[in-house]
Amino acid sequence: MESDTFVLFRGGKRITLQDGDLSVENICRVFQVRRSSLYLTDDANRAIMPEPAGHFSTLYMSNRGHYEVHGEPEQSQSPAGRAPAPSPTPPPTFPFSFMHQASSSSTGSAASHGAPRARGRFPQKSFHRSISIGEMVNGKISTSMAVDICFLEDEATVEGITAKVQGALDSDEPFTLADSQFNEDCEGSRNSKFWASNSRKIYAISDTDFVEFQNGR
Repeated sequence: MESDTFVLFRGGKRITLQDGDLSVENICRVFQVRRSSLYLTDDANRAIMPEPAGHFSTLYMSNRGHYEVHGEPEQSQSPAGRAPAPSPTPPPTFPFSFMHQASSSSTGSAASHGAPRARGRFPQKSFHRSISIGEMVNGKISTSMAVDICFLEDEATVEGITAKVQGALDSDEPFTLADSQFNEDCEGSRNSKFWASNSRKIYAISDTDFVEFQNGR
């Protein structure tokens, strides 16, 4: 069974980790932040804290979700004769709700009562999914690669998802979106639930290859 993966980023640095690698030690080493100040935030600005054992539980994290890394930068020891580097400017404050990780003994209780809901004003929720890029090979559609896209509720349309794929590929080439049976998606697919479900595989096929495939069926 394929492990869940999570995209962590801070500034211009971005890495993908499997659930078993979400340790405080690994994240601090990669992003050079202090262990005692490390935490993550999701797309809704909710803070996710590490467990006492030194790992982040994936209970409240989504497969292929994007999470920003926060913490005080590690300070290297100042060379002799030089003044120590000034303390870093504190990060700007913003509203979020803390999402404390449930221990193994309390997981059942947390599940039965439901996760706490964030209060206050938050940005519009974003969604993530993978789109397979299909191309004609020997008269058949073959998957050449896949791209991960992020979209908002008002972008959950055929035109919106197509534009996201073009942006991820840095291409203006027109694409047709199709499901696993290669039936062209209809215009009525206008909700995030339809597009965010990774159980339904979606292909993006260039219009030229799609017409060639349809004509050869």
